[in-house]
Amino acid sequence: MITVDKLKFIDTPTPIQELLRVGWSPHELARRLGINARTAERWCSGALVAPPHVVAWLGKVGDAVDGVGMPEGWER
Repeated sequence: MITVDKLKFIDTPTPIQELLRVGWSPHELARRLGINARTAERWCSGALVAPPHVVAWLGKVGDAVDGVGMPEGWER
């Protein structure tokens, strides 16, 4: 947690940050979780607080994607 004067900011990723890392849209998240797309959109916009366990799961998915890396022999 980062404290600035009397304001407190929690240094944790947001759903949209994790979705961008994974490469999913809010609609893809909704499809995978079997929820309404509007709910996922509201989580990502901050209009609705995403359940912490969903954000944690997205972090694990992002870690897995990051860990896989590029295909062997692939050159950019």
